Amino acid sequence: MNSRRIDWIDLLRGGGMFLVIVGHTLQNDFVRAIIYSFHMPLFFALSGFCQNYCSRERIKGKILNNAKKLVLPAIIVYMVRLLTKFYSFQKSSNNVSATILEIVKILFWFSGSDVIILGEKVSGIGIVWFLMVLFLSLVIFYIVQLYLPQNQTIVYFVLATIGVVISKIIYLPVSLDIALAVLPFIWLGHEVAAQRKVLLKPSIAGVSSVLYGVGFIICLSMKKSYLELAARRYPLYPMCFITACGAILFLFSVAKKLEEKFNRTCCVRILKFYGRNSLTLFTIHAMDYLWDNLYTTINSLGLEVLVRVLLDALICYGCVKLRNLKMKRLN
Repeated sequence: MNSRRIDWIDLLRGGGMFLVIVGHTLQNDFVRAIIYSFHMPLFFALSGFCQNYCSRERIKGKILNNAKKLVLPAIIVYMVRLLTKFYSFQKSSNNVSATILEIVKILFWFSGSDVIILGEKVSGIGIVWFLMVLFLSLVIFYIVQLYLPQNQTIVYFVLATIGVVISKIIYLPVSLDIALAVLPFIWLGHEVAAQRKVLLKPSIAGVSSVLYGVGFIICLSMKKSYLELAARRYPLYPMCFITACGAILFLFSVAKKLEEKFNRTCCVRILKFYGRNSLTLFTIHAMDYLWDNLYTTINSLGLEVLVRVLLDALICYGCVKLRNLKMKRLN
């Protein structure tokens, strides 16, 4: 997302994207809970890791650049879904006005899952909620950096708590309540980037893995639930956030070690390729309902997961190669 490019971050981003696809396919509640308890917080932390200090002179340019990279793809994917009739907007009466109103409501709330607003159901926009929330959370992150630099850590956690509390009462437009809630994850990624020599020590990896394991078991045993940002599910808050932070620190450490020891192996190189092109893979995954008959008809769940992952990966690979070829010809 910006100039700070580190190979093990690409490795982690690529692995995280494949976990997203697996999590969206698996029906096993326990495995799904493990993945969901940290996978989206991980991506917010990765984005925070890649954020340099935002000066007053650069903030407008950074916001516009993020809008182009995040909001525009989200809107395009949504529009393609409309054109391919992914959502059942059209009412039985074929009321065009009602259909347009439904589309506007979905765009206005930009929720990842279906929500009830003032007694009426508003359909979720799908996984592209993440792009809008990431954009908004980065804007807030920049503003706090600029105007509250001495107290920014406290501010991020206060805003996150406000976002969680608000979501228990009412959902905010464009999922702004979630954008507030995820600020600690962006802060964590940014802190790891600034102090990675300390935070990525073996002792930190050990402590963070225990923190995740204990927190995950407590949340699952007491609340029978797990952190799910799109659905505004925050069991035992802030325990679920601390649990996710433990997983993030552990994965950062593991990814760094894997890159150092196996950087030339085929598996690691593949993951880094998809990490560098994670937004493309994300977009392809958001569109894979177009070919879902190729994997949803498979009786074996394990094989269904494998086929879906391979299809998304191959289509992403083809798109990246075509894009690179086009850029090469233009140059």
